[in-house]
Amino acid sequence: MPRLTLQNLLDTLHQAAEDLRAAAGPDGQLSRQDFHRVIENKAGNERALLEAFYRFLREEDQRNMRITREVLERGVRLMEDKILPQFELAPGGLSLTETETIRSYGEDVLPLAFQLKRAAQGTEYQNPMQLLEQLQTYTPELFFDDLGSEGSQPIEAIHLPAHLTDLTPETFAKALHLNTTDPKEAIARFVPAEVHFTKFIAQHYSFDLDSQAQAVVNLMKENLRQNTVIVLGEDHHDEVPPQHPVYVVGVAEDGSLLGFRSAVIWT
Repeated sequence: MPRLTLQNLLDTLHQAAEDLRAAAGPDGQLSRQDFHRVIENKAGNERALLEAFYRFLREEDQRNMRITREVLERGVRLMEDKILPQFELAPGGLSLTETETIRSYGEDVLPLAFQLKRAAQGTEYQNPMQLLEQLQTYTPELFFDDLGSEGSQPIEAIHLPAHLTDLTPETFAKALHLNTTDPKEAIARFVPAEVHFTKFIAQHYSFDLDSQAQAVVNLMKENLRQNTVIVLGEDHHDEVPPQHPVYVVGVAEDGSLLGFRSAVIWT
């Protein structure tokens, strides 16, 4: 993978903007039909970036049926002046720091930033179902033993349909239809996965499974954003059994959740 640079990001952004300008034509008005014509021959990262850019621009100007030249140029300036300087130029998806900083400019810009970074790196595009299939090839025999669990538990690759722009306790609960007033469904832990990924890999070393664990982590870091460890069920509550569900998931390009599910044992 080539080294990510600010110029990569700029070039990728400008090419996507130029594609949208060309699709708009002489009047500078980009309709839904114009957009579909420009993406019908696109694929992979290029198509995913254009789709994210178009959705972002539509959110910026919901009053009109068409995206005007002014809205497009305003979106490009926002990316150039405010968002690109926040990228860490490190391989993989958006880090927690990048996510939090970019979110301050509006949650709608997060999917666009994620796709821009992926496209600028030349990371191979994978749709959520392709990613799930890859995760499923690596997760057998792997386990989760963290957050003070009293016993390791097997993991299972999962895909949870959703349309999230941001992963928060509230959006996760809504995606899973959780009743958070129920102690068994309350969110007890909601923490960034980064430090836990390191431990997850290290724990598999003595079982000669660290390369499998590393592959799972790489797939999630390169293809998902806001990777998070989430535990359900209040601790030390009489109505909650000792085995608590754990979700280690991130947000895919379509807003769905991908990763793996396991459990912790707290007595």
